[in-house]
Amino acid sequence: MSQRRLRQKFLDMRLRWKRLPAPTGLARIGEAPAGFKYHDGNKCYATVYPLGGGWRSPLRGWYWVVSNDTGLPAVNTCNDPASNSDEAKKQAQEYVLAHLNKASSKQ
Repeated sequence: MSQRRLRQKFLDMRLRWKRLPAPTGLARIGEAPAGFKYHDGNKCYATVYPLGGGWRSPLRGWYWVVSNDTGLPAVNTCNDPASNSDEAKKQAQEYVLAHLNKASSKQ
């Protein structure tokens, strides 16, 4: 595949946020807020989770995770949580896009 086609494929890829499904049944009692995943329809690149919340403990912030199976360097920000979900989503999105841009420019 030519470099031009690879770049166009990357530009055509539409990444978006989707709320994780809420628990059902008894798990729903005292649940924490639902998290979010950043995906392109096939692959999940990052996930945002609440740190605490629900019956377990007070909500102390939001953290995001990029796992090894994404092809990107893995990161987990649970030791440095963001104050709200929008901030965590913004941080995760910037990280993913920076590394995807770096990977596409190498090809």
